[in-house]
Amino acid sequence: MSEEDSELERLKAKRLAEMQQNISTRKEIETSPTNLQSKVTKNPRDILVGRLGFRGLEVLQNAESQFP
Repeated sequence: MSEEDSELERLKAKRLAEMQQNISTRKEIETSPTNLQSKVTKNPRDILVGRLGFRGLEVLQNAESQFP
C-alpha cells in the first residue's frame, strides 16, 4: 500500500512542478515587452501554441509528426 502511496505522491509532485512551470512561463510571456509590441497578425499555429500548456504543446508536436 505504501508503494502505491509513494507512486501517487511522485506523480502529484511531477504534475505540480509542470503546473508551476506553466504559470511562470505565462507570466514571462505576459510581461515581456515583445508581447506588447507583437500586435501584428500571427499565424493560427502561433496563436494556438501561445494558449497551450506544456502538455498541450507536447501533444501538438506528436500530432504534427504523425500527420504531415
